[in-house]
Amino acid sequence: MSLLKKLFGGKQQPKTLLDQAIEAANIIIISGYRRIAAQRDCAPTEATSDKEILELYTRVATAFREVAKLRGEVLPATRVNYIVLYFLQNNELFGGEHMNSHLEYELRKYFNEGLRPTYCNDISLTS
Repeated sequence: MSLLKKLFGGKQQPKTLLDQAIEAANIIIISGYRRIAAQRDCAPTEATSDKEILELYTRVATAFREVAKLRGEVLPATRVNYIVLYFLQNNELFGGEHMNSHLEYELRKYFNEGLRPTYCNDISLTS
C-alpha cells in the first residue's frame, strides 16, 4: 500500500521537528566545511561528497566525544569541528583505509595521553 501512495502521490507524513533540526544541522555542517575548504584551499574538495562529509563528521565527532566522556572531559563543538577537518583532509589524501586506522590510533592516543596539542584549535562552521 505504501508503494502505491508513493507512486500516486499519497499523503506524505509531515517532517517532525527532529527531522527539521537534523536537516538544518546537516546543511550547516556541509556548507561550513565547504566554506572553510575554499578559504584555506584544503579538503574537503569536490572529491568528497556531501554524504561523505556527513558520515565522516558523525563518525569522528561521536568517537572523540565518547573518548572525552571516558576521560571525564567535554570537547567543545568548535574543537570537534577542527578535529573533523583534520580527518576530512586525511581521508582525501590517504584514502578510507588509512583514515580508519589513523582514527583508531588517534582515539587510543587521546584516551591514554590526552588530546594532541595540534588538535587544540577551534573552528566554527557558522562564521
